[in-house]
This record gives sequence, C-alpha cells and structure tokens, in this order.
Amino acid sequence: MENVERFKDRLIEEKEKLEKEIKELQNYDMGSADDDRHGEEKADEIEEYMNAAGEIAPLQARLEETKIALDKINAGSYGVCEKCHKEIDEKVLEAVPESRLCQECKAAE
Repeated sequence: MENVERFKDRLIEEKEKLEKEIKELQNYDMGSADDDRHGEEKADEIEEYMNAAGEIAPLQARLEETKIALDKINAGSYGVCEKCHKEIDEKVLEAVPESRLCQECKAAE
C-alpha cells in the first residue's frame, strides 16, 4: 500500500487527540462536596460528571483500535482484512483508518 505513511500520521494524530480527550474527562472535577452550592446546581454538576464518565469508554475503545492499527503498520500488516486476508479498500481506510475488516467482511458481521 502506497499511503501507509499518510495513514500512520493520521493515526498518530488521532491517538494523541484521543489520549488528551480521555485525560481531560478523567480529570473532571466536580468541586468540593462541602461548598455553598444548592441542590439543583450540585445535581447539574453530577449529571455533567456522569456524562463525562460515559464518554470515556467509547473513546478508550477507539484509542485501542488506533493503537492496533499503528502496531499493524509497524508489523507490515496494515490494510489487510483480519478475516479474509484481502487488502482493505483505500476508500474504507480513508473513512476509518483503524479499520480491521474489508467492506465485505464488515457487512457480513
């Protein structure tokens, strides 16, 4: 595949972005429990915290897929479908560079 370096650059950029987002969400601060905020304000902060916590798992899953794709680049197996072992169409990789399956195998899932 000709564009492996371009995909590698995109994946590294995505990995760094995801790591930053996850770190920010993990460091979400609800403030002190013994401050002067009223019930509704505290409830809003708890809701925001729960929303932040719920966003972490999908980001971590995408980060893991990105790391796997980078590992495949380093191993020389990037862009090869894990099921049928055919080359993944470059249009698929353009849309989702961490793709592990070709379009046909993905549709069959």
